[in-house]
Amino acid sequence: MYAVLPMQALTAMQITNFIIQRDNRLNIEIAQSSRRIAEESRRDNLLNIELAKATAQVAEETRQDSAAMKTIAVLTLTFLPGTFIAVSPSLRTNVESTR
Repeated sequence: MYAVLPMQALTAMQITNFIIQRDNRLNIEIAQSSRRIAEESRRDNLLNIELAKATAQVAEETRQDSAAMKTIAVLTLTFLPGTFIAVSPSLRTNVESTR
């Protein structure tokens, strides 16, 4: 239909090359951004692994502390009534002497 003039053909080719170069630069920037995101994700995963290990350690220490508290509670329940009975006569004496 229309004949393309050599100057117009050159301009169209230059515009096409410019667009291709811009697209290539954008693709490189996107790839670099993706790499940075992947690296940050890897670091985040490593931190989460360390946090999980620390949480497991705290859970184990809490379990051990719970076992110690149960032992203390059993000893208290065992010896407290006897202590109260042993001390109650002296409590009565102290109450009577203050009257």
